[in-house]
Amino acid sequence: MDSNLDDIETVWYVLYTKPRHEKKLSEQLNSMGIENYCPTIIKTSRWTDRIKKVEIPLIGSHIFVKIESEKRGHVFISPSAVRYLFWNGRPAIVRASEIEQIKEVLKGKSIQSADIQQYRAGQTMEVSAGPFLGVSGQIQSISKHTVTLVLKEMGVILTLHA
Repeated sequence: MDSNLDDIETVWYVLYTKPRHEKKLSEQLNSMGIENYCPTIIKTSRWTDRIKKVEIPLIGSHIFVKIESEKRGHVFISPSAVRYLFWNGRPAIVRASEIEQIKEVLKGKSIQSADIQQYRAGQTMEVSAGPFLGVSGQIQSISKHTVTLVLKEMGVILTLHA
């Protein structure tokens, strides 16, 4: 997530919802005139007496909201909205191109499920900008504004600052 995205007035934020309230909140925000996106998939559910295809959110308890920074609080008019997702002490921002990629992937595809995980110490991470672009390393530690990576092949420890 780029810090230079803060310069853009209207961006996509990740909004955490009450469990199983994703589509309900999306409808409420639409009626309020707030642009949002709740990616869904079709899943086949089997019960003892029937099989049914149901539309479920791709990412449970999360929707994307495109709103100006100073109007972010408007979403909490709905009791289904819980909080915004934060990364490094600031609201998580999603690029419009990333939203379009999700839409494109879901178009005509049969995806069964998705899972969101946050980075943790010990995991592998690829550097996405700067002179180490494309280099992978193991996460040694994560703090509010820094991520420390061990780049074994290069024999260095890299500290990334947000």
